Amino acid sequence: MRPENFDNLNSSLKLFLNHEDFIFETGIQSFEDLQIENKSDRYQYNLPYYNYDRFVEQNYFDGTINFNSNGNNYLSETNKLETNIINNFIYNSTDYISDFGLKNNFSLSLKNLNSIGKKTSQYKTNPQIEIASLFNVDLSMPFEKRKVIKVTTC
Repeated sequence: MRPENFDNLNSSLKLFLNHEDFIFETGIQSFEDLQIENKSDRYQYNLPYYNYDRFVEQNYFDGTINFNSNGNNYLSETNKLETNIINNFIYNSTDYISDFGLKNNFSLSLKNLNSIGKKTSQYKTNPQIEIASLFNVDLSMPFEKRKVIKVTTC
């Protein structure tokens, strides 16, 4: 099968680990854009990149915790570098059903972004650390569909 775009060359190496406790993926990528005239600016690299995901189930918490981390180093146009690492912590509580029939649960999400750049407009040359959080509460009243059969006698 021939690629549709003959103006780009791509090479990559990927490692994927699927364990019962975590999922881990890492690799390197290189791209060459043959349409760019300056030969040194043709190449773009993503090395290394990674994605780590872990699901933690604890007995002393009434819920689950998920941890995810991903990051990469992206080099383009000879000396333009963008590096970022993103960490996510997500807690989801179990469902609680009140005496009135209300089902409720909550979740807490924390996100940490670490980034730095060189000769790029997206990131500063000094390390940037950002933290964001989200607290979410879900309330619902589950309804049950019942079929009523009406019987009449003559």
